[in-house]
Amino acid sequence: RPIRTEKPISDATFKLWRGFCTMIVSAYFERRMAWFPIDRLSMELAASQDLVETHDRVAERARIVFTVLETVFPQFPSS
Repeated sequence: RPIRTEKPISDATFKLWRGFCTMIVSAYFERRMAWFPIDRLSMELAASQDLVETHDRVAERARIVFTVLETVFPQFPSS
């Protein structure tokens, strides 16, 4: 089987979402937070992408990132 060499996302997409994901990853690993304040994530999107979204859309995007983190590197016990 050949090894896949292409990038999972484009450089442009990475640049757009880097700040948003970095805030969540930092909270998850450094502060052991299971969530991040939606208003701060909304401000990051507005500042980095000039993207103003409703809090429910921002929360859904954050949920996706946290779900991936929890799947790849679980830190919190399942109840």
